[in-house]
Amino acid sequence: MAVPEEDRVPPQTVLARVLRELEDDFTHYKEIYIELADQYKAIDPIANVAKRNVLAEHLREVIDILEQKGDQIASLYDLLTFKDKLVEESDGPHGIKNPRTGRETEPAAAS
Repeated sequence: MAVPEEDRVPPQTVLARVLRELEDDFTHYKEIYIELADQYKAIDPIANVAKRNVLAEHLREVIDILEQKGDQIASLYDLLTFKDKLVEESDGPHGIKNPRTGRETEPAAAS
């Protein structure tokens, strides 16, 4: 069953929502990283070798996740910026701020 045209969410609105979720995930994993890094800094390298090794592995895993999320966020902002260039040619600027470029655009209406 097709969704009526007026009930469809514009693609850039969906993209903005996905970006917010990824940014929230990124923030969450940064907090985990900070907590693990603090524990790692406080650990005695000789007394707790096994614990240090486990913490180091968890730190590596969290860094990998942060890098993946960061790459996804950057790619989606690039996509949003590309789509905005197309929209600006016909509509002008719109309102969602890209933190990398400082430009503001907002979700455009579905074409």
